[in-house]
Amino acid sequence: PYFDSAAKTSDGFLRKWFNEHLEGRVIFKNDYYFPVYEKYFNRYIGKDLVMLEIGVNSGGSIDMWQQYFGSGLRYIGVDISPWVHEKFHDPSAGVFIYTGSQENATFMKDLAKSIPQLDILIDDGGHTMIQQIFTLKTMIHKVKNGGVYLCEDIETSYIPNYGGGLKRKGTII
Repeated sequence: PYFDSAAKTSDGFLRKWFNEHLEGRVIFKNDYYFPVYEKYFNRYIGKDLVMLEIGVNSGGSIDMWQQYFGSGLRYIGVDISPWVHEKFHDPSAGVFIYTGSQENATFMKDLAKSIPQLDILIDDGGHTMIQQIFTLKTMIHKVKNGGVYLCEDIETSYIPNYGGGLKRKGTII
């Protein structure tokens, strides 16, 4: 089976897992993220780690990260929808869900105070410039020295509806 540790460190594990994930919680990921994930995250496979993912949505990435990293994963998720906490919060499985907006200064500052230092932070939240920049400013100090901060969907820096635009100042880029 390709779920053993050796297979997880080879190229393509996450893409294969994603493509074969036909049952259970839905997962939305762009195909071009998988090689990036594997390049920067594979050193954490089989180790104890703390990951924060902003933007849990349907919860499918929780399954993916648990399969990829193993039982040492402490997954912290943030989502604006209260039902996400109700459905996926499971401390016995190492899954901790917080409900709030990444634009809410009080929420983000309280979150930063209440969580441990992070090995990995993935911002896959609302994708607006305000959200991405505020999250970076508020949470970068929570990422351990040598850890990974990954902001997804930065192409919104070029989309006016997200506060972006070609050569516009004030984008995450």
